[in-house]
Parts: sequence; structure tokens; C-alpha cells
Amino acid sequence: MQVLNEQGKVIEGLYAAGNCSGGFFWGDYPDHVPDLTASHALTFGRLAGQYAVE
Repeated sequence: MQVLNEQGKVIEGLYAAGNCSGGFFWGDYPDHVPDLTASHALTFGRLAGQYAVE
């Protein structure tokens, strides 16, 4: 969930979840299905929040 820069290094304090975290379901499911990645966004958003607090 940590965001990487163009060199593949972690950008400290920056986290991503859901669709902006990089195509978790890309190629497996059609893009036009609403709420398809909602559980992924909720789960990894919560985890990213926990890591950010630490």
C-alpha cells in the first residue's frame, strides 16, 4: 500500500488503496461493473490507515 516513485523506492508517508493502488483486478474483470473493487478499497484503505498511524 506504500506508493513507490519511478525508481521503485518508497515515498514515505504516502499510501494508496482501491483503484488508485494499481489495477488489482486489471484484466480479470470488466471495468464497467460498479463497486467491483469496493472490498479491496475498504480492506487496504483500513490497513494503509493503520500503517500510517504507526
